[in-house]
Amino acid sequence: MEPVKPSVQIHLRDQSVFEGKKVRLDCVIVGTPEPEVIWYHNGQPVKESAEFQLIFHGDRCSLIIQEALLEDAGNYKVVAINSAGEASSQCLLNVQAVDKGGVHATREPAEAKVNGADDKAIDGAPKFTQLLSDMLVVAGDTVTMECTVIGQPPPTVTWALNNKEVQQSERIHMSQDADGHCTLRITNVSADDKGVYTAKAANQQGECKCFSHLNVKTPLLMGAVQTQQVEEKEKTCPPSFSQLFADVTVPDGGHTKFECIVTGKPTPKVKWLFNDQPVSGKDFLVSTSGNRQVLSLPRVTKALAGKITCQAENEAGRATCVAIVNVSEPTMQTEMQTIDDLNLNESGVFEMKRAVFMESSSTSQFSSTTSQTGRIEPVVNIQAKSTKSEFASHKIGDKPAVQVSGYL
Repeated sequence: MEPVKPSVQIHLRDQSVFEGKKVRLDCVIVGTPEPEVIWYHNGQPVKESAEFQLIFHGDRCSLIIQEALLEDAGNYKVVAINSAGEASSQCLLNVQAVDKGGVHATREPAEAKVNGADDKAIDGAPKFTQLLSDMLVVAGDTVTMECTVIGQPPPTVTWALNNKEVQQSERIHMSQDADGHCTLRITNVSADDKGVYTAKAANQQGECKCFSHLNVKTPLLMGAVQTQQVEEKEKTCPPSFSQLFADVTVPDGGHTKFECIVTGKPTPKVKWLFNDQPVSGKDFLVSTSGNRQVLSLPRVTKALAGKITCQAENEAGRATCVAIVNVSEPTMQTEMQTIDDLNLNESGVFEMKRAVFMESSSTSQFSSTTSQTGRIEPVVNIQAKSTKSEFASHKIGDKPAVQVSGYL
């Protein structure tokens, strides 16, 4: 099964009890494989005895103190560790004194024979004065784990990786000197060496443990990460314009369009702006064909004089192309059309779109009037000495023909 880091489902809770009362500290810890659990009192491992019971029932871990003494007050911490990591919980225990005339019970130290004589021995249970620390190394390097332990008699230190005893080999060397300084040295580290290392110190008075989490990074993995970063960078390309548009001058009432070609990865999002505001309405027509972007202005008025901007953007960057629209006065050629371009309005009255000069032996006159809409309305007066005749009728679209009469 895939290792699962320990986690505390129910944490320890602070407690306050009277001296001499029973205390029970409970927590629930889960993890795969089943984690190793260690209890600490004020930073020192708690060793099981008649006064302290360590009970494990399923995922529930308990520390029971049969009769709490004043010296039992303080910080209690439980640590659970397995190959995937560790978790912990802690609480405070407050022991309130009971008035006994100033006399309070204490726990007697263990007795031992020293040099063949009965005497109170100094508590010589193992204790780490220098703990292991977590390590991060690259595969192929050498790593050295160090710790220092004291105790009487001098404790013996053994090492374990993920709760399995570590054996001495050509790559792995373990040592311990007279001062209790212990080392574990591993050369040519590989991915198989990663995990949780435990240094366990034990003598006749008890035992204690400390831990180190070793993480190994392989050059192949590091290279793969770098390659992936490069590939991801190559997959993206900021927008760019392979074809630009330029400033234009358009007569009032004319039309124009702006075209450009936009490239980039991923495909850029394109926005058209007029005077830095998104284009909208019938004055602007936007179309796209592959990478080609087109903005058409079907009828240019003086109100449309200004700045046109095409903005392309994707996750890799942004690019813009800008041009200016200038609107000039309309020319006679733009405003007028041929005499054949007759058009009927809704009332059935025709308009002559363009003046035609006719020359004959008779005299001719040309004049124009301006309508309320500002358009030039040409008027043709033709005088001649010839007899009356009629122009041929001219049909526009599906509209009825218009009969134009005159004297020639």
